[in-house]
Amino acid sequence: MYIGKNEFGETVSLLFRETSQMTQLRREKWYCPACKGELILKAGSKKAAHFAHKHQSDCNSFSEGETSEHLQGKKNIAKWCEEQEIPYQIEAYLPELQQRPDLLVDGVIAIEFQCSDLSIDRLEERTKKYLEYGYQVFWIVGEKFILKEKLSSLQLGFIYFSPSLGFYLWHLDVWKKQLFLYYHIETVHFGRKLYFLKKSWTIKESLRSIFNFPLQKKLCSSREFNVLKASLQYRLWLRKGLYHRDTELIKAQRRLYNQGCSIQLLPYAFYIPVTFPFYLKGSEILWKQLFWQVLEQSINAGRSYSAVIADFVRKAYQNGLTTQKMPNIDPNFLLIFFVREYVDLLLSYNWLNYKNQKFENSMAVNWKVNAEKYDRNFKSLFEGLKQLSTTPIKNMIK
Repeated sequence: MYIGKNEFGETVSLLFRETSQMTQLRREKWYCPACKGELILKAGSKKAAHFAHKHQSDCNSFSEGETSEHLQGKKNIAKWCEEQEIPYQIEAYLPELQQRPDLLVDGVIAIEFQCSDLSIDRLEERTKKYLEYGYQVFWIVGEKFILKEKLSSLQLGFIYFSPSLGFYLWHLDVWKKQLFLYYHIETVHFGRKLYFLKKSWTIKESLRSIFNFPLQKKLCSSREFNVLKASLQYRLWLRKGLYHRDTELIKAQRRLYNQGCSIQLLPYAFYIPVTFPFYLKGSEILWKQLFWQVLEQSINAGRSYSAVIADFVRKAYQNGLTTQKMPNIDPNFLLIFFVREYVDLLLSYNWLNYKNQKFENSMAVNWKVNAEKYDRNFKSLFEGLKQLSTTPIKNMIK
């Protein structure tokens, strides 16, 4: 931490202090502004000068050890604000929350630069508190959490969503002094391979404009998937999962038996590759099963699209279907997003019809399949289909 209080109650910051000043400051006694515990001043050659608790502490504000990357990151962002004359406070203690963001910008923007592990529950708790008290929170991750091939549950907690960029994540490279935005994050349901695009800014560019960037409708692109290949790989992935007794797939298989179905012989629409399944908890099969149950009932009752969505959300909760913990995104939005993306794909392939504000029956709603002709029909049906993806579908550059 950069902030400490001396024995006279004066708050002192070590940020941007000259090395020559450290000898005198070390002679004083220092205390944590949050827990009042005694601090020691550290000023070595490997890390920036900073305070640390003298004894092991349960201090809520500084419960995680600080790395050199974390200290340097806070310094970089503070310097960014200084040079652009943006009002900020380093490690401002918010007593009503009992939390201390790394930086508080413009009095309402809490910036958290996360370089070390913490529990997803703790991340969710801290985020909810910021939002409840009217703060806007920006989680920016360090090197440990940059995107690679797969998403961890903690990385999901740092992800945001905007209509123009889809799912996105902030990353700060403290040594290059660059802020990165990973956007259009998606996976295809077989193998969960991760796809994303990336944009960067230097420390000299407008920080306010950068943080407003996800609200702008500028970056739209397309990524093409071979639907037949994706669907065949998905069926193979399901078969392997059942062989290895995957808990979620076994659970899905049992439910499907009640409808006289098998995971390997489902209606063809179940195998369309949905490109954002990382936010779903449990097997994607169960989500699609619930959707088709709701849709069939809605078709028979003549319900509207909005009624289908509302019914799906309600029954998802009733059936224990939940999303992953992503505290920066409303869970109800994720449920609705799943339905909208899946319906858009079905409509684009003419496997579902929507006329006069109502859904109409189609060949996709067919639980009775001919096992002998299944594979042949499967190939002929999926062959030639192409899927252009990245969010939002309506704004894509094709």
